[in-house]
Amino acid sequence: MDKATKIKETRSVKAMLKSEGILNARVRHEGGWLNIEVAIDKPSNCFCKPYDNRCTACTDTWSSMRNHIIASAKQVTGRDGSYNGYIQSYIYLK
Repeated sequence: MDKATKIKETRSVKAMLKSEGILNARVRHEGGWLNIEVAIDKPSNCFCKPYDNRCTACTDTWSSMRNHIIASAKQVTGRDGSYNGYIQSYIYLK
């Protein structure tokens, strides 16, 4: 993938995330993968301290956000195929 395509993909994904109210995303390319990193607030119904991967509220929020970001990124970039079109999404709780 050439540099111009990478820049176009990055801008498209950032614009999509911004339009959905996700302003703190980091989008980058690494070895053919499109990596998207987003920090989100803990769910209001979560009381675990610190984050616990067994907390249903946290894992449900993380999972739904990750799936949504990957589906939206696939749509705007046209990527498809194995490994979600080589798109990775990292969700961090603030």
